[in-house]
Amino acid sequence: MSGLLMDYNWTEIIKRKDPLREVFAGFDPYTVAKMEEKEIIEITSNKALSLADSRVMCIVDNAKCIMKASN
Repeated sequence: MSGLLMDYNWTEIIKRKDPLREVFAGFDPYTVAKMEEKEIIEITSNKALSLADSRVMCIVDNAKCIMKASN
């Protein structure tokens, strides 16, 4: 969630915590790393989150890095 600080302040992030947890599989990096284009498009089209596609891709890429580091 701290990666969202570039776009939002902590108050806004906390307000979006539950929807973010839902779309990012409970913040499970293994599940997020496997997200495909269809899922990314669904997240970016969620008006309640207002996340740019580049931001979502960054989150997915970070999850992939976590997977590599844990192997």
